[in-house]
Amino acid sequence: MNAALRHEAIPWPTRRSPRPRYIMIKPPPGPAREIGALSARPAELLHVTVRPLGDAALFDAGAEARLLRALDAFRAPPFRVVFDRLHGSGETLSLRGSRVMEGARRFERRLVETLTHRVGMPRYRFAPHLTLAYGHTVRRNEHIDAVSWLVEEYLLVESVYGEGRHVLLGRWPLVGA
Repeated sequence: MNAALRHEAIPWPTRRSPRPRYIMIKPPPGPAREIGALSARPAELLHVTVRPLGDAALFDAGAEARLLRALDAFRAPPFRVVFDRLHGSGETLSLRGSRVMEGARRFERRLVETLTHRVGMPRYRFAPHLTLAYGHTVRRNEHIDAVSWLVEEYLLVESVYGEGRHVLLGRWPLVGA
């Protein structure tokens, strides 16, 4: 394993990281429109972070190649996500589920197991949510009509801080284990 990709060597991707990379899922057009009614964020930025990977600068050519090979080899079945809670923490406003999303958790655990053995992984507590807004928000936790979709692909994305855009680096279908 590349020393630059050990758990303790990868800093937490924050808004200060200029180009953090993530494994994420994004809603398809129908659910994205529903979510868009609750968010001022552009539809193309709506996502659920499955795993932060660290800043792009941490990936030399060898680490990048190992990551892409691992993602190419990874297999998992599609799963459903259901968001039926509007949660405001004071710092963010997000959609969350009132029930554990077992399919999403299985997907994340299998992905982490695969990537840890091949490229290393930063520590991260996966709690499926979709952020609608950053900054000062009202504290709340209320039921909403469910927004749900069958997740049929996952993405490798580089977020460009300060520009409000995602650069798609790879897309993989969920086709079964």
